[in-house]
Amino acid sequence: MSAPRTAWANQQPCDFLSRVKQILRDGFSHDSGSFHPQVHTLSVPVRVGSVTAAITVMGLPGDITDQTISKLVRSLKSAAREIRAALGQENA
Repeated sequence: MSAPRTAWANQQPCDFLSRVKQILRDGFSHDSGSFHPQVHTLSVPVRVGSVTAAITVMGLPGDITDQTISKLVRSLKSAAREIRAALGQENA
């Protein structure tokens, strides 16, 4: 993988690839503190044409829990749809 050395300080390429596979399978990625134990994240892709970006929310362990993930993912996916629509990619 071609990434700055610091990108691999707290993760291995296989960790990154695992999150990519999760996005392809589930439409979102969840990281529960692999970079820092007090930083949890959820991300969804935003695909517009040939460009793929992401929307990510970060929170403390108590903010992103099994009980909140579904609602947060729905909100993130809704935001991704709004971005695509604003850029003329409603069905992307």
